[in-house]
Formats: sequence, structure tokens, C-alpha cells
Amino acid sequence: MSNVLMLWPDITEDIRSLIKKNYSDCVDVRNLYKKTNKFRRVIRRIRSELHLSTAQYFDDWIDDIGKYSKIIIHANPINQSVPAVLRKKGYDQRIIYWYWNPVCNCVSPKKIDRNNCELWSFSKDDCEQYNLRYNSTYYFMKPDFCTGDTDRDLFFIGADKGRYQHLMKLKSAAEAAGLTTDFRIIKDKTSSEEGIYAERLNYTQVVELVKKTKAVVELLQKGQNGFSLRVMEGLFFGKKLISDNMALTEDDYPKDALFSIEPSDYEKDDQQLGRELKDFVSRKQIPIKRQIVDYYDFRNWLSRFDEG
Repeated sequence: MSNVLMLWPDITEDIRSLIKKNYSDCVDVRNLYKKTNKFRRVIRRIRSELHLSTAQYFDDWIDDIGKYSKIIIHANPINQSVPAVLRKKGYDQRIIYWYWNPVCNCVSPKKIDRNNCELWSFSKDDCEQYNLRYNSTYYFMKPDFCTGDTDRDLFFIGADKGRYQHLMKLKSAAEAAGLTTDFRIIKDKTSSEEGIYAERLNYTQVVELVKKTKAVVELLQKGQNGFSLRVMEGLFFGKKLISDNMALTEDDYPKDALFSIEPSDYEKDDQQLGRELKDFVSRKQIPIKRQIVDYYDFRNWLSRFDEG
């Protein structure tokens, strides 16, 4: 058994199962909390935010913590008291509190006692602003540079997060140029009532849609500057990427496989932007370098926590 434990906050998330399936030799992925009813989940969150113990809700991994030399906890409001609880229970090995989302959409590092754990993030800006340690994002699927048929040109999936109007602009421009689109925007608290929204999919379903797509669309949420899952999907499945992430360079993504969206692009008429998108989609793609893909592999991500 691996001596690294990763505690997952959401028992319904199939990413947890995919990590367990593909990397069971290097990490033990467990549910942080036992399944419980809504009332107890509310009490659990309140206790966490008040920095009170939530140990009574822990799943049975707590009986095995002596096996592990490292525990990785995905930062979330429901687990902010967990590092302190583990220290009180006598765990004296490394605890890594990992930000896979921007701090502004998660829990403030100011609420986490650094005497109990190390704070790491995928966001270089958040690392600088909050004095966190940096590691890249990771991906948990094996590379598969798809050569099969595609049935859509552009694909997006994700919560609205204030991106609806920009996504609709891209969709409208692409369709004006004769491109096929599949934009699945999930309603959230930023959404208006007039929008067109889609249901959530499990991640295995998302992967199957990506594989049948020519170009994946990534628009960053407010406060984000690291690489999202859309970038990882593009790399690991050999897809073109349409992104407004200005941090992406040719070292991260082949030039001919990346369409960089500038703020001024949203001011263009649909015909002009559509022509540019169509030219990009139809352009022959330079193969993605395997060494770039390997860098984001989960196993290599895990090893970087030990590189100083």
C-alpha cells in the first residue's frame, strides 16, 4: 500500500475514483467524511468554519493514519479544521493542504494554522499573494492522443461563474462561420434566469465528449491564473485549445494548437471572429510534446512535493 494518503472532500466526485484506478500504487485515495444526511452536513460545515473538531464525521481512514508519511487534503471550507485535529490525534508526519482552486473561491489561507500543515497551490499569483508553496495542477488520466472521428468543432463545459456572455459570444461567432459547437454552461449563483443551461455530467462523460471534439474552450473564472482541467484535457487527448489564459506559452502548448483570446476579441463582429476561429480549427496541428504531458502526470505532480 502507498504511504501517501489523499483525502477527498466530495464522495460523489468520480475524479477520486479515476485517481484511485490509475495511481493506486503511489497514493491511497479515501473519502474524508462518512456519508451522512443534509442536516449533519450543515452542522459539520459550521463546526469546520468555527475551527471545531469534525472528527466524529471522519471515515475509517482515521484508524490507519500511522501508515502514512504524507497526507494531502484538498482545500475546502468543510475541512479547514482537519489539519489541527490530526495534530491533536498525534499525527506527526507531513500534512499538505492543497489549493486546486483559486483562493478567492475556496477558503482563505489566513484561516489555516501553518503550524499544522504546509500550504500549496496551483496558482502562482495566489502563492505570491498568500505566501503559499507552488506546485502545478495535475492530471489523473493516461495520455490518449485521439485519432478517431470528431463530431463537434468547439466544446465547453463548466459552471457559469460570470462567463456566460463571453461564452455566448464565442458560440455565436463560431456558428456564424459554420463551426459546430457544444457549450454546456451549468447554472450557478452568477447566472441570470434568461440563460440556457445544461445539467452536470460526471467526469467520465466529460472525457468522452472531449475525445470527440476538435478544440476545447477554456475561459478562466475570476481570480484564476493556473491551468484548468480543460488545458489538461487538451494536452492529454491531443486537442486544440481556445483559451484566454495569458500564462500559456509555447512551452506549455504548441503554437498552432492554441488560440489565445484577447479582451478585444469580444468586440469583434461575429463574422470576423468566426473566420479566425474557423481558420484555427482547420489548421494542421503540430503534435503535442510528450514531455509537456508527462510534467502534469499525477505521479510526477506527487513527486514535486518532495523537491524542496
